[in-house]
Amino acid sequence: MPLNNFQKKLLEVSSKTKGNAGYAARSSIRHIHRAFELANSMPEVSAFLAITAEEEASTALFSALKCNKYTEAKILSKRNHKHKGGVYPFLMLVGETLNVKNHELPIQTTFEIP
Repeated sequence: MPLNNFQKKLLEVSSKTKGNAGYAARSSIRHIHRAFELANSMPEVSAFLAITAEEEASTALFSALKCNKYTEAKILSKRNHKHKGGVYPFLMLVGETLNVKNHELPIQTTFEIP
């Protein structure tokens, strides 16, 4: 599955993040790349790696929110699978609200590495 430019930029920037968020982001990236590599030869392992990548991405997001002191971020737990399971539906809802088409945001995004 090819990544679009936004996804590539997000991976590039998140891999340079410091601290726990950066470690989890880099771990997520390693898992997703490996999942793509094994998709045809070992689909079960690929699926597990993709799930692990999603878990690590959620951990990175939670750590970044806490690091930036977002309101109520302190109640998010990187060990709580209910919290992690809510990330994807939440992001989909945000995308629908912003009317995102073809993975392109209708706003200009900028990234800042703390």
